[in-house]
Amino acid sequence: MTDEAVSPLHRRMIEDMTIRKFAPKTQHHYYAIGSSDVRGSIG
Repeated sequence: MTDEAVSPLHRRMIEDMTIRKFAPKTQHHYYAIGSSDVRGSIG
């Protein structure tokens, strides 16, 4: 994961997944799903 423009909530989500030893690919998918959910609820 990169550190570019990550909200505190997403940073926490990434940290939690890392602690729980989620695979990087799983982290990426969960992050992408979370991002699309947030964008969908805003507009």
